[in-house]
Amino acid sequence: MTDGRRRGPTESEFEASDDDLSAVTATMAELTAAGRGWIDITVAGIDPPAPTSVWGRINGRGPSSPRLTWTAPQTGKRRTEPAALGIEHPSGPKAIDRLANAGHPLPPGWQRIQDHPMRGLVVQPPVDAPRHDVLAWGLGALAILGAPDAHRWRVRILGQG
Repeated sequence: MTDGRRRGPTESEFEASDDDLSAVTATMAELTAAGRGWIDITVAGIDPPAPTSVWGRINGRGPSSPRLTWTAPQTGKRRTEPAALGIEHPSGPKAIDRLANAGHPLPPGWQRIQDHPMRGLVVQPPVDAPRHDVLAWGLGALAILGAPDAHRWRVRILGQG
């Protein structure tokens, strides 16, 4: 039973490793079913990136520690916004080219929405893309763009419940 008060987004956090991402993909499924929420993934053991500083705006790069954000698809009155992946990274402009040159191109059917040195890379996988594949591509891109030795991740879930 609800008490009628408006609540802000709920939040939870856990760690995951490259060896077992099942809790992350299960959370993606829950948020998809709820039609709201997002997941922020950063390197475990490193403080999450702060908002871009004035120096970051001057040098044209994102945060020093990369962050992957997955947003759940959201159904509105007129249309459904598909899921999206965003990557804030310190590697500068043309991230999509750097990924392709490293052997990690955007998969067929995916769309590049944005590729900006400060605001990051935003891509949209197809609606039917398997969650594990979406997550694996995002973590692979995160490694190339600024976290090459990371294998443990801090997973922060917002807007669930």
